[in-house]
Amino acid sequence: MDETSYRRNEALFTSTGRKAEFDQAFIRLKEAAGYGEYAYIAKQDRGGCWFLDTNNRCRLHKEAGHSHLDAVCQTYPRYPMSTSRGIELTLSFSCPAVLKLADREEPLAIIKADQQPMAFPENNYAVEIYPQQQSPWEPLHYYFELETHFIDILQCRSLVVTGPGDYLLENFLVSFIFRKPFYIYGFEKTSLLLERLWGQMRDTKTIAAAILQFEFQYGHDRQALWR
Repeated sequence: MDETSYRRNEALFTSTGRKAEFDQAFIRLKEAAGYGEYAYIAKQDRGGCWFLDTNNRCRLHKEAGHSHLDAVCQTYPRYPMSTSRGIELTLSFSCPAVLKLADREEPLAIIKADQQPMAFPENNYAVEIYPQQQSPWEPLHYYFELETHFIDILQCRSLVVTGPGDYLLENFLVSFIFRKPFYIYGFEKTSLLLERLWGQMRDTKTIAAAILQFEFQYGHDRQALWR
């Protein structure tokens, strides 16, 4: 979450005499992070969000309302991005329902629409991507063209041997590239992220489990993925 959301929750919990819980639930990132990254919400021992009750409903939403939630929680599992092409939207694969939907042979497709599918918090997107602001001499000036080629390669199925979970992995990688990590972090750091994903795939029983683990780290403390 961003600093504004962090301070808003700090004020709520302090005013209700729950500063100790706030310190446990909202974890400041220890290192400098990217756009909109200031803190994250801790997990329960069983893996769920700190604020999920026994019925898997959000206690924070019940107490303070939808508008109080940070932008990520308001839109999850949607991942909205503000770009020079317009508002772009994909999904977070940390959601089990998204994993289930994406585990299919049909490849993901980019669909263009004249209207947004839903409203998003104003000026509070996951990332902001404007390649034309880069110098024409910089490769990032042509990022959208590069992104198209990356996705075309990932979806060229004659290059891979299909097996259990391969379609899920392909669709995850396409969605991940669509989230613009090469633009935000550069080629070297994004390549290290993907290497970490491959390592987790070797150490887990299924591709779905590896993706969930990777997405959790990427969403909560991605700096740890580069250590």
